[in-house]
Order: sequence, then C-alpha cells, then structure tokens
Amino acid sequence: MGLILSPSEVRAECAYLRTALNSNIEAYRNAQEKVREFVDDGKLNSQAWEEMKDNVNVCYQLVVEGVLLAYDDIMSDMDTLEGAIGDEYLNENELCEKIRSLEKECKRYENFLLQMEVWNSGSQGMKECLDGMIEITKEEIAILNQKKDLLYEVESNTKLMFAAAVDLLGTVSNIISYEKTALNKGQTVLDPEQLDSLRNSYNDCIAKINGSTGKVLEIPNPGDTITVSRGVDLEDEYVDAVVSQWNAWSREYSIVGCNTSKKTAGQLCCRRLNYAVDNYTCNKDDDDLLMFDLEGYDEVVFAGAMVEGYADIGDIVRVTLDDGNEFNFLILDVKSTQHTAADLKKDGQIQCEWGHGYMVNENTVQLSVCEFITAGNYVINSAQDAKSGKFLLKRRVVSAEIIDSIPIDDSWVGSDNGNEK
Repeated sequence: MGLILSPSEVRAECAYLRTALNSNIEAYRNAQEKVREFVDDGKLNSQAWEEMKDNVNVCYQLVVEGVLLAYDDIMSDMDTLEGAIGDEYLNENELCEKIRSLEKECKRYENFLLQMEVWNSGSQGMKECLDGMIEITKEEIAILNQKKDLLYEVESNTKLMFAAAVDLLGTVSNIISYEKTALNKGQTVLDPEQLDSLRNSYNDCIAKINGSTGKVLEIPNPGDTITVSRGVDLEDEYVDAVVSQWNAWSREYSIVGCNTSKKTAGQLCCRRLNYAVDNYTCNKDDDDLLMFDLEGYDEVVFAGAMVEGYADIGDIVRVTLDDGNEFNFLILDVKSTQHTAADLKKDGQIQCEWGHGYMVNENTVQLSVCEFITAGNYVINSAQDAKSGKFLLKRRVVSAEIIDSIPIDDSWVGSDNGNEK
C-alpha cells in the first residue's frame, strides 16, 4: 500500500488532540506552582525536610515540567505538520498509475508522429496537433510528479515528528514508576545515583526538543569504502564505492530558479527560501552564491542543503574543510535519500548517508556534502565556480557541527522572488 495524505483527516485529528491537551495543561501548571511553593518554603528547613524537598523537586517538578514541555513540543509539531500538508488529497498508488497511463499515451503519440515523419505522411496540421497533444500530456505528467514529490517531501519531513515528545513522556513515566516503587518501600530519601540517571535522561530529551545544536556529522576519508544507493526502487539498490579526494560542491538551485521551476515553485523549500531572503539581510540579487549577513556573525553565512535527518531547517552549521578553513552554512533545504533510480539518473547522482554524490567512475564516488543555493538567477555547475566559492576548489568537508539556529517560517507567502504577480 502506497502513501496516502488526507489533509482534512490530519487537521481533524490535530484539532481533537489540541482539545485534549489543552484540557490538561492548566491542571499541570497549577501542580507546577504548588511544587514550587513547597520547595521554596523557608519554614521547612530541617535536614529531613530539605532532603524531602530535593526529592520532590527532582521527581514531581521534572514530571510536571516534562509533561508541559512535551505538550508544547507536540503542539509545535502539529503546527508544522498542518503547514506542510497542503489541501489536496494525495494517494501514491493512484498518482503512479495515472503517470504510467499518461506516459503510455505520450509514447503512442510520439510513435505515431515518428511513423508519419518516416513515411512522409499526414498533413502539417496533423503533426502540429500531435505535437500539441504530446506537450499537454507531458505537462500533466509533470504536475502529477510534482504532487508525488510533495507527498514524499511531507513523508520525509514529518516522519520524525513527535519522537522527542514521546521520548520525554517515556522518561517522565520512568520517573513516576521509580518514585512510586520507592514510596511503596517506605523510602523518603531516594537513591541519588538513580535520580541522577533519571535527570540525565530527562535533560537529553529536553536537548532534543530544544534543538540539535552541537550535533556533529563525521565525514568518511578519501579511500574509505562506503555504501551508496542508486535508487530505492532497484533490487540491487546498494553498491560499494571508494570515496574520492575532493567534494563536488553541487548547486541546489537559484532564488529565481526555485520560484519558477514547476517542481519547486510554491513548495516548502521555496517558501523557506523566500522567508529567509525577505527577512534576513542577504545578497539576493547578486550573481554569486547566496550569502546572509546575520547578527552575531563576523563572516557571511552561505545557504543550501545537507542530508535529511542531520540538521533542521534554520540550523546554522559550521563546516570544516581538509585545509583547516571553516565556513558557516544555513540549512534551507534537505537532501532526500529516498529517490528512485529515475530521479537520480537524470542528474547522474547517487544518494548515501552524507547526502548526494556522483560516481566519477564505476567504483569511485565524489561526495556532495553541502549543496549551495545561488542568489538571483545565477546558474553555475558547481559552487567552486562562483567568485565567492573559489576557496572550495579541490577541497572536501572533514566535519560539520550545528552551532546555532534561526527561525524560518514554512508558511511564508511574502515576496515571490522571481514569479510574476
């Protein structure tokens, strides 16, 4: 069974969940205040009471705060989900069947036109009619493929939603179970080591919710053998390849290109890009790599895409090169690792856990860890061909670390940055 996206059902479920969560939030906030009052009560200052208050602060406070933070994270994920799904019902199997049918139809038109040309038969009007039908059919196929891509994009961008909140609620449940077991045994002072373990688990969950700052992407060295994918629909999808010496430094798209392409115009990636260039200082009209002048940064911040699952949209990654140079990279898109063979073949690409890459021969892969966005309508084959990208020539990424994050609004409908009004 293929993917199915029913926006009306998703929004109905989100509305129901919001109602259920809101009904509990006030009660938890009241409990949080009572715990604080107890812990801050200066009259209860004997050693026994202080030990009890420490336990209450660790257990009850973590439970209440954990539940509230999990609720906030669930609410935030639902907002993101509803902003990503659009309004159209999409069924992967139905879309694929329609595409196959139209491709066969287009092939028939093309074969008929070819026969007319070979045998020098048919009128000019008939040939023009067939050309028109072929063009219309290909446009319909492109529209259906765009819808299918949206379905895959939503699935990719939402599959990890609620995971951090679920982990946090699991830790809260462990805290409750531990406390209940201890009280049943008549213990008024809980085991410090166990409490520290629970607190550490809790803090790890909070870190996941608050962002991915500090997350490092380690890159394989030249000569290492890695596994790459040539398309998720192939039986022999995976092959081994040796990592080449330099990175490819691919270009993702330009601002104008993203806004005018049938594949990306109006999609999440385009709305995110438009929000960034409309709300942060940048060189959006230059013939160069897109660069942002962000508060708190002495150097420019380049923009582009890295592999899905590593950084979130809006994260700023500090990228280190093999010569020791570093640059900042704003994540405005992600590279999927779920492309079909046809998707990859048209650009000569492969996919792997570090993003995309290119087979330079039968056994060697050139990684493309960072794919750059260019300003204006600037078109180049590689970021190293741009005047601001010369430092990338014959260089490779050795590591990347998320150092910061800035807000990016997925629902932005501001400047079109290239489209006609």
